[in-house]
Amino acid sequence: MGRMGRIGQIGLILILIASAGVKLWFIREKYEHFRVAEVVDGDTFKLRDGEKIRLAGIDAPEIKECKGEEAKEKLTQLIKGKVIKFESRGWDGWNRRIGIVRIGGVDVAEVLLRLGLGQYEWVDKYDIDKLKAARNVGKQNGLGIWSGTC
Repeated sequence: MGRMGRIGQIGLILILIASAGVKLWFIREKYEHFRVAEVVDGDTFKLRDGEKIRLAGIDAPEIKECKGEEAKEKLTQLIKGKVIKFESRGWDGWNRRIGIVRIGGVDVAEVLLRLGLGQYEWVDKYDIDKLKAARNVGKQNGLGIWSGTC
């Protein structure tokens, strides 16, 4: 094989390797995994590096509002110190990343809504029917903010 044939083969191999790398970049997992360091309130938590993350799909009561402490306690029980699966949905107005949070395959916002610890909140391309149904479970059972004590 001549010199040009060898160079051509090497060039083709390099192109194939580069193409495979580009393809792998496009099919990477859409989730990130993080360990939760601190829970701020019923829908916000911090990672070990201090970054604040807000749960997509739920607006939990603030700490000083009715059931705010309960929402924070439940979120703490669910995620503090644990590794979560996080799918980013962008940023909110307070410079927090907002996203879907799962632990053990369970949607954390859905759990909180079923317990009546927040209102569902629309998030682009997120399963609103599932969240509304979860909220309705809490509401129909008089749980959390639907208990009549708020």
